[in-house]
Amino acid sequence: IEENDLVVAAVLSGNRNFEGRVHPIALARLAILVGWYLLWSSFQVAWLAIRPGPPPLTAVLRTHLNIKSDLVLALAVNIINLIPGSIVLEIDQVRRMLYVHQLDVGSDRSVKQFYHQVHQVERRLIAAFERDADWQPAGTERT
Repeated sequence: IEENDLVVAAVLSGNRNFEGRVHPIALARLAILVGWYLLWSSFQVAWLAIRPGPPPLTAVLRTHLNIKSDLVLALAVNIINLIPGSIVLEIDQVRRMLYVHQLDVGSDRSVKQFYHQVHQVERRLIAAFERDADWQPAGTERT
C-alpha cells in the first residue's frame, strides 16, 4: 500500500440496544469458567484423538437457554463453539433452542457433562448481563 492509498469505511448494522447491565465480577467469573472449559476440553479432545480404539460416538443434542437478549444469545453460541468438541449447528431464536453437534456422547456421564457445561455458561451469562432486577425491555426507560 502506497501512502494515501488506503480507504477505510464503517457500516452501522442497525440498533443493537442492550437491555441489561454489565456486572464486572460475574463477567470475570464467566471468563474464568470459559477458560477452564477451553483447557479441560482441549485435553479431552486430544485424548480422544490419540487413544486406541474406535472413534468416539457423536450426536446432535438439543438444549434450551433462558437467555432474553439476542446479543447474549449470540455470545452464548460463540462460547459453546469455542469449547473443543462442540459446534452449534442451528439456533431456534424464537424458542431459544440450540442444536449442538457434540463429540463423545458414548456414555450418560458425557451427555450430562455437556448439559452441565451449557447450563453453567447460561447461568454465568445471566448473572453477568441479564439479572431480572436490571432487565429493561428495549424501548422502555429506566427510572
